[in-house]
Amino acid sequence: MRSERDAAITGERIATTQVAELQQLVDQLRLQISGLAEQRDLELRRADRTEAARQQLDGRLHEALETAKSDREDWAEYARSVENRALSDVDRARQEAKELQTQLNSMAEHHRAIERQLRQDLHAAQAAAATASQSANILRGQPKNLCDEQSCCELVLVGCAGWQARAEPEPQPLPCGAREGVDSGNPSFRIMYIMFKAD
Repeated sequence: MRSERDAAITGERIATTQVAELQQLVDQLRLQISGLAEQRDLELRRADRTEAARQQLDGRLHEALETAKSDREDWAEYARSVENRALSDVDRARQEAKELQTQLNSMAEHHRAIERQLRQDLHAAQAAAATASQSANILRGQPKNLCDEQSCCELVLVGCAGWQARAEPEPQPLPCGAREGVDSGNPSFRIMYIMFKAD
């Protein structure tokens, strides 16, 4: 009986020791669980902050993308407007160049026509002068009363009128802004102008 009681006491002590050890183990586990819970809460709060930061960055990124898209469209529109304006300026410059070339060609043709007309007038004036010189020589051999100034002028005018009826082409119209002078449409005026100028 005594041995059984001792065995029971021993068993009780062992059980008490085991219970105490188990209690310590439970307490340690509870501490670990509490620490893990705190760590979990810390990680959750950190994850929340990270998520908030990520969402904020996503918002900024979206705004930056929208701004970049708007800027890109604005720059593209500006580039198109500049290109269109440049093309318009090029077309206008080409058209102005064509018009200036046309005016230059017209002026050159007009100057050539004036030069040809001046040559013809010069030849006509030389011929008229020769005719007047011949008439003067003829009149020098006639009586003095037939060689007055009126007779000489009539002979010169008759010679000029005959030359004009035979050889003078259609007078060219004066260009815009031209003055009456050596290029006048009146042949007799041109002839007399050249003769007086030569004198």
